[in-house]
Amino acid sequence: MSLEVVLLGLSTVEVLPLFHLYPGGSALRLLSKPLKVLECEYDLEVCSWARGPEAFTSVEIPLDAVKHLTYRWGCDIVFLDGLEPLGFFNAGYLKGYLGEDVILASRAHGFTGPSNHVDYYLVEDLSIIAGDEALRRNVVKLVEDLQSRGKPFELHVYTVNPYIEEVGELADLAGGAGVPLHVTIYHPRGGGPVRSLYEHLRRRAKIVYVHTSIYDEIDTKCPNCGTILLYRAGGALRGVNLNDSSCPNCGTPIPIVGRIRGRSRESLLRITRGRVVWFNPLFYKSMLTGKTQPPT
Repeated sequence: MSLEVVLLGLSTVEVLPLFHLYPGGSALRLLSKPLKVLECEYDLEVCSWARGPEAFTSVEIPLDAVKHLTYRWGCDIVFLDGLEPLGFFNAGYLKGYLGEDVILASRAHGFTGPSNHVDYYLVEDLSIIAGDEALRRNVVKLVEDLQSRGKPFELHVYTVNPYIEEVGELADLAGGAGVPLHVTIYHPRGGGPVRSLYEHLRRRAKIVYVHTSIYDEIDTKCPNCGTILLYRAGGALRGVNLNDSSCPNCGTPIPIVGRIRGRSRESLLRITRGRVVWFNPLFYKSMLTGKTQPPT
C-alpha cells in the first residue's frame, strides 16, 4: 500500500498555524498536488501551491514509511497539506492504516466536503488573495458543515490589507462558531493599522491571531480577562500559563484538542529552526534510517 505525496515535511504545530491542536507539538506534513489552479499574484506559500498542478510531481511512498516516520520523529499529528489535500488523500484509508491513536488533521478550502476521518481542520479562506468571492461562500458552507458534524477547526483568512472590510464577515463567522481566527496580512502598512485591526477583530471573535511580515499577534489571550495563556515566538510554543485548559485568573475555558506540551521540544527546534523542513519523498528509505539530514 502506498500514498502519493509531493513532499514530506516536519514542523512544529504552531508553524501550520494550528494553535489549539496539541500546542507545542510536532507535525508530519504530507504535501499533495493542488486540486485546481487559482489566480494568485502574491508570494505566499499557498499561492505557490495554487499556481499550477503541473509544476508538482507526486511520488508514491509506502504507508509503512509514513507510519514509521510518524513514530520515529515523535509527531503528535499527521497533517494533510497543500491546496485542498482531501481531493487527493483518502482520509479514511490513511486513518485506518495509521491507527486511531494518530491525530489526522488537514487544510480545507471548501472545494471538497469534510471527511469524518479527519480529527481537526485548518479552514482557509483564499477569496481576497485569489480575487474570487465564490471561494468565501465555499468556506462559509464548509464551516456550517463542520459545525453540524461537531468537528473542531481553526479559521485562517488571507488578506492583502489590514482592513476590516476584508475580514469582517469571517470574523463574525469565527465568533459565532467560537473557534480561533487567524488572519495573514500581505501588506501590513505599519504597526498601527495592524494593531487597530487586531483590536477590532477581538471585539468580534473570541480568540484572534494576526500574522504579518513586520510583527505578529500570536499569543493566546483569555477572551474574558486578557491574561496571556500561551506564549509563542519563532514558530514555537515558549511557555504555558493554563490551569487544566482554563485561564488561571478567571477560570474561562480555552478550546484545546490534545495534550499541551510545556513548550516546543528543543530537539525539534534544532532541526526545524521554527520553520518547516521539507524532504524529497524519494529519500524515504534514508529518512527511516536517520541518514537524511534536514537542509540548513
